[in-house]
Amino acid sequence: MDIDLAKFFDTVDHSRLIRKLSARIKDRRVISLIHRMLKSGIDTGAEVIRPEVGLM
Repeated sequence: MDIDLAKFFDTVDHSRLIRKLSARIKDRRVISLIHRMLKSGIDTGAEVIRPEVGLM
């Protein structure tokens, strides 16, 4: 079986991920930290990109 994991991580929905993690992780500080990391964006040098999906 050939699986392309890179494409999977490019399509992860942030909201859904936070909901799934919140069901298992009860410490709201940890969830908040993960949420802030997802929303922090990617600095390309020319601009900061803040995608709603994908894990970089």
